[in-house]
Amino acid sequence: GCGKEEKFGQRFRLSTSVKDEQRQKISETIFSDELNTVWVVDDDAEVRELLSDILRGKYNVLGVPDARKAIELLKLRIPDLIICDIIMPGMSGFELVNYLKQDELTAHIPILLLSSDASVDSKIEGTNIGADAYLSKPFHEEYLLAVIEHLLSNRRKLKEYFNSPLSSVERVEGKLVHKEDKEFVHQLSKIVVANLDNEYFSQDFLAQEMGISKMQLYRKLKDIKGETPTDFIRGIRLKQAETLLKTTNKTVQEIMYDCGFNNKAYFYRVFSQKFGSTPKEYRDRHKV
Repeated sequence: GCGKEEKFGQRFRLSTSVKDEQRQKISETIFSDELNTVWVVDDDAEVRELLSDILRGKYNVLGVPDARKAIELLKLRIPDLIICDIIMPGMSGFELVNYLKQDELTAHIPILLLSSDASVDSKIEGTNIGADAYLSKPFHEEYLLAVIEHLLSNRRKLKEYFNSPLSSVERVEGKLVHKEDKEFVHQLSKIVVANLDNEYFSQDFLAQEMGISKMQLYRKLKDIKGETPTDFIRGIRLKQAETLLKTTNKTVQEIMYDCGFNNKAYFYRVFSQKFGSTPKEYRDRHKV
């Protein structure tokens, strides 16, 4: 109750003992692949230090001094979640949220707004521009951690919805998922399906067709589905091969070529890895 809030108030006023630049370098060097990455965007170094203390050990934490710096860093690294103050010089938290939610490459990032303004109007504005959660200062540490875990859990569930490239778009219909993510994967799927029999189709061509860089494609797809563009393309081709084995009388070799595979050994290996049997064995068991 009040004890937690009073404790927060005391910690909030403590002066930082580590320079912001040093702390940022430390944060960047101790990132663990096993932990989610959380950015704390706030122009107040004490707030960044406080939140880093609360989150460190549970998440990779990076303190970012302002919104424009966050936008620059997004070109190098995509975080799993952003905690952002509203009132900042140059570019406000509201403006940062609006900017990120309108860009298909960053719209999926959960954003938690943090503000000393607890008014309903402020919360409504934050919600209307796309913020995923809103916390007023002072806050309970346990509640902050619970909100963060809830937002990250929703992201993990969203990734699970996309575990089948061709059916994922339909499976997420009616669920509370980001429209931008669904449209992004749907567009990718259409391009890959249109080029199924093109053995030279590559992630470079896919990125070019989407009008983004190969690195942007990699980061976005990795975040949404947890797989690389190469995995995504192969997954759609294998899914189509599975469908043709069950619904047509084409030979395995014909299906292999129709789905963009030109190496029989490779096709058999990746098919068996995904479906647990060779193409012929799979057809014998599942042919419609």
